[in-house]
Amino acid sequence: MKRPKLTHLLISVPLLLLCLSDGWAQPDPASDVTPLELENASKVEQIDSVLKLFSGVESTWPVQHGDRWCWAASAEIIMSSHGRTSWKQCIQADDAYPGKSWPRTCCDDPESTLCNRTGWPHFEYYGFEYSPPTDEALEWSELMTQIDKRQPVAVAVKYMNPAHPGIELGGHMGVVLGYAKLTGERQAILVIDPDNFHGGMWTFYDEVFGDSTGFSRHWRTYYDIHPLQ
Repeated sequence: MKRPKLTHLLISVPLLLLCLSDGWAQPDPASDVTPLELENASKVEQIDSVLKLFSGVESTWPVQHGDRWCWAASAEIIMSSHGRTSWKQCIQADDAYPGKSWPRTCCDDPESTLCNRTGWPHFEYYGFEYSPPTDEALEWSELMTQIDKRQPVAVAVKYMNPAHPGIELGGHMGVVLGYAKLTGERQAILVIDPDNFHGGMWTFYDEVFGDSTGFSRHWRTYYDIHPLQ
């Protein structure tokens, strides 16, 4: 099985809104899952249909087209993995923020301040069903069930100030599409970060769905996402 590239995604200057960051942050690159750990994993499952979206020319990848569009990019990745490739990020932004005089559509000017805005996915607008978004982290067994059902999930994290735990420093959303059972009962997940060049990375379950570092914590998860029958 070909492994996705292992990328260290470091945050430089986190800001105060969802998607206003330099990507899926990790405070310590040494905390990333190593290729050797993956080779020795007792079980690895991943949704290849999502990874195929990231093959070929980088400009064709469904990366976020605005620095505040991680929510729309994550939704586009998930919907595209089900073969629904029409719902581009600019269309989602138009639906989320209607009533503009100019730009007439966000596809005309994605960087407009009326378009390049934070938000949350609305899969129901595009013929999808999903369970109500949860602020409670999915249990490991629940996450494995989602991947085994070939249903990637969208997950957002908050960035925290370790020196001042009550202060939030922004957030980011990505797509979880794989898991690995490592030695020592450690649990790893495969994340697609839609922030430009970052691509795919393996990290530990607690880094995304827990609060193990004091640097980031789970914010919200969208799951059971599938097209209407």
